[in-house]
Formats: sequence, structure tokens, C-alpha cells
Amino acid sequence: MNEDLLYFITFFTVYGTMISIFVLGIYIYTSLVLSKIAEKLGNTDTWRAWIPIVKGAYQLELGGYSPWYYLLIFIPFLGWIAVTVLSAVAWVRISELRGFPTWVGLIVALAWLIPNGGMIAQFIAQGYIAWGEYQKK
Repeated sequence: MNEDLLYFITFFTVYGTMISIFVLGIYIYTSLVLSKIAEKLGNTDTWRAWIPIVKGAYQLELGGYSPWYYLLIFIPFLGWIAVTVLSAVAWVRISELRGFPTWVGLIVALAWLIPNGGMIAQFIAQGYIAWGEYQKK
């Protein structure tokens, strides 16, 4: 076998494995966050946070929207934009339902617009909404 081809296969195998582990970690974290938020909001069916398509609909439901709106994701472009906006507003509503200020939900909703550190800020804000307790002073 050609040595260059062996390096190519090895590189992409290792790279693909690392990316897969990273994506799986993100999925597990966001599922834990959503199920904990649902539990704290009084929902008993927290298992829905672990099923991929149902997870997005469940997020909308926790934010006060009909979960059926998530089906808009199957309409190219306009549906994607609509679900993105609904998800952003749902995170703001979830933040407010948990007793946090609106800006905490806005961090989750809009952090993907920030290059590099936006994803980290989003994960921190989601964890704060899920496990934190807001104290008004």
C-alpha cells in the first residue's frame, strides 16, 4: 500500500474519531441541560430531551410554543429561519420561566453569532439556566 495513502487514511480516521467524540459530548451535554430544565419546570417526560428530532420540538414546547412548529425545519430556507427564530425566542422564554433575566436567554439564543467563544458562552448559559439558581438582589 502506498505510504501517502496510509497516512491519509490514518489522519482522517483519527480526525473523524475525535470529531465524533466531540459531537457526542455536545449532544449528551445539551440533552442533560434540556432534561434538567424540563424537570425544574415541572415536566415529567424528560426523556424527550434525548431523542434528536423530538428534542428540538421539546425545546419549543418548553418555551411555550406548539411542538408541531418544529416540523417547519423540513421546509428549506424559510422553515429553517422560522425554526431558528422560534428556538431563540423559546430560550429567552425558558430563561424567564426559570426566573433568570432575559439577557441569560439571549446569550443562549444569540451566542452562535459570536465567532470562537460563542459556543462556549452558549454552553455556560445553558448550564446556568439548568443548574443555577438566580438570586435577585
